[in-house]
Amino acid sequence: MEKLKELGVKIERTPDDINYAFLKSWEKIAEREANKDPFVRKVLDSQKKYAKLVQGYRLFFPPPYEFAAGYFYEKEK
Repeated sequence: MEKLKELGVKIERTPDDINYAFLKSWEKIAEREANKDPFVRKVLDSQKKYAKLVQGYRLFFPPPYEFAAGYFYEKEK
């Protein structure tokens, strides 16, 4: 990332509304493809089931990345 900055690349976080639009579009595409192919349906349903199973853990237990990054960054100052 530092090299990109040195080269003049402006790095910005993707806005939430764009991420939301991406997910809504992906959902439509995935559903369309799943309706065409039983194997794609099987995979998509399996992924959704797994995501639902682990989301509570993933959202609760691991500390946010910013926590550790902030800890180490503060030490460098």
